[in-house]
Amino acid sequence: MASEHPDNAGVASAAQMASSAASTASEASTKASSAAIEASQAASEASASAKAAATADQVASTAAQEASTAASEAASYAKAGDLEHASSAAAVASQAASRASQAEETASEAASAASEARNRASEAAKEAAGYESQASEALVEANKAKADADRYLDADSQGNSASAEADKAEVSKVNVDKYASQASEAASEAGSYATNASMSASNASTTADKVNDLLDQVATMASEHPANAGVANAAKVALSAASTASEASAKASSAAAEASQAASEASASAKEASTADQVASTAAQEANTAASEAASYAKAGDLEHASSAAVVASQAASQASQAEAKASQAASAASEARNKASEAAKAAASYESQASAALVEANKAKTDADRYLDADSQGNSASAEADKAEASKVNVDKSTSQATEETKTMPVDNVTSSVNITSELNQENVFVKGSETTSTKVTAKKQTELPQTGEDTDLSNLAGLGLISASLLGLFGFGKKRRKEDR
Repeated sequence: MASEHPDNAGVASAAQMASSAASTASEASTKASSAAIEASQAASEASASAKAAATADQVASTAAQEASTAASEAASYAKAGDLEHASSAAAVASQAASRASQAEETASEAASAASEARNRASEAAKEAAGYESQASEALVEANKAKADADRYLDADSQGNSASAEADKAEVSKVNVDKYASQASEAASEAGSYATNASMSASNASTTADKVNDLLDQVATMASEHPANAGVANAAKVALSAASTASEASAKASSAAAEASQAASEASASAKEASTADQVASTAAQEANTAASEAASYAKAGDLEHASSAAVVASQAASQASQAEAKASQAASAASEARNKASEAAKAAASYESQASAALVEANKAKTDADRYLDADSQGNSASAEADKAEASKVNVDKSTSQATEETKTMPVDNVTSSVNITSELNQENVFVKGSETTSTKVTAKKQTELPQTGEDTDLSNLAGLGLISASLLGLFGFGKKRRKEDR
């Protein structure tokens, strides 16, 4: 454990305790083994002494029996006065008594040796028991060291867990910051799109008003000149343009409303992401604090407090993770709202373009109407001039015809009167704009004095009259042809 966790001081300390306990137990075991050997040796010696004592006992018993038998025989021989046999029996008894005495001494020595061996074995057993106790105490210390090492490792594990949770919370915070930034940017862009859409709608509305003004002008011109087909057609074009512009303005307003709604949604999403960012920041701070506390408790081997700190860090990391999920959803919603606002702004710009195109058409219709009215005015003017020329020609034709007739009835040689032809043409022209009629009032007053029958005729005057008539006929004849070409 210590080798796998070299940075854990608690485990290292526990390893030292366990090593010391193991050394103590090993030494106690060695000494106990030595004491056991001594006790075993003493026991062997005591056993040998016991055997020697038993042998001496047997010898003493046999000697005592022999001595008793010899004493009995000696007594019998003594009663019989058999000195020889009594002496022999007494000698046997004496020998037996001597052997018994030797056996007694041997047994006494064996007993002493056995007692000494017993004492030695007892001391060795006591020492072995003491060493056993030491080994047991060492085992207790080793178990305590193992428990401490486990506790330190568990506390360290809790500290590592708290640190890992703090790292998770920090990652969530970073992600939430990113999502909040994205949501804020999307909301800002959506606001810009909404502003653009609103401007497009306003421009489309202004353009539609201009188109309607042009329509009013062209419609008024058409009502004042109902016979002018060109103006009527221009009015139709202006009406179509006004309808297009009005529809485009309405659609642009609708698109602007959609863009505004999308911008509001994006703003709300950005606020949600901002709130989630605050939650994640707080949670990350709490997780870091808890991780720091857990690390301190882990160093002290305080498993209980390290575990509590790890739980706090885990809860904070969970809060940060939930905030990350909310921020991600808010960023996605803001992005979607921004896209909606963008599409709405594009639509509004398109409708603004349609309204502008309609304004171009309306301006063209107004220009066409003006052109048709100007052309009509010029046509009416030309027609009036042609009418004046035609009236003059008729009057000249009439005057010339009269002069010719008068000339034919006069004898040339009797012409004594002078011919004076005077022609005045007074013309009054009235023009009314548009389709109003153009009236031309032509008044001709002429005075012709032809020679009466029998009067003198001045030939030079007749020649002058013919020249004037020819000139007028040629002039008004050309005028009639020119009028047809103009028409």
